Amino acid sequence: MSAALLHRLKPAVSVATRLWSCQPPLIEPTSAAILHRRPASVRLYSGLMATGAPLFRQLFESESSTYTYLLADTDTKEAVLIDPVLETVDRDLKLIEELGLKLKVALNTHCHADHITGTGLLKKKLFGLKSAISKHSGATADIQLSEGDRITFGKHVHDQSNKP
Repeated sequence: MSAALLHRLKPAVSVATRLWSCQPPLIEPTSAAILHRRPASVRLYSGLMATGAPLFRQLFESESSTYTYLLADTDTKEAVLIDPVLETVDRDLKLIEELGLKLKVALNTHCHADHITGTGLLKKKLFGLKSAISKHSGATADIQLSEGDRITFGKHVHDQSNKP
């Protein structure tokens, strides 16, 4: 996938992160391993969001060092998952269920050489889920994205024509 689509997605993620009212806590390996019995490679990010802001979670898969992003409308509970990883599909589904979200689109920002996408397995587990990727990637998806396309979830719209 082109770096251009990833560049166009950055404003949506950037806007969501700027709306946090505090810095997201990072669980350090020493305290995480000892106090929470989590592997040192697990990082949890969270923060307080401004009213009306989309819910935002940054998730991490340590084996491939891949970040997955969950964006959701807090009113309608519609959600978008960006760059899901095959090995963490169950974790992602559990989080989506715990938050009471309706996953609408699983979006890949590019064809991944570092890991296998979890989109196919997510589509098997969630009826009606749509996959999306750039039409220039050569990959198959329900939604082939082009310059200026919009991805909506609830009242939030990611307009790819908006430049930073």
